[in-house]
Amino acid sequence: MPNATFKDATSLVNWVRIIKSPQEIEYIRRAARIAEQAMTAGLNSIHTGSRECDAAASIFLN
Repeated sequence: MPNATFKDATSLVNWVRIIKSPQEIEYIRRAARIAEQAMTAGLNSIHTGSRECDAAASIFLN
């Protein structure tokens, strides 16, 4: 392909990803709620003398 030329398409994928369907927005909201619950569980399980594995278990079980 000696006559091939290349175009900069750096932002092509990001531009397409800007537009979200209602279903994608709902998935993002669900994921945010799950992440918030996991972080809360992890933070609540941390105290003096607690083990890292116990905090991780709290996160995974929520």
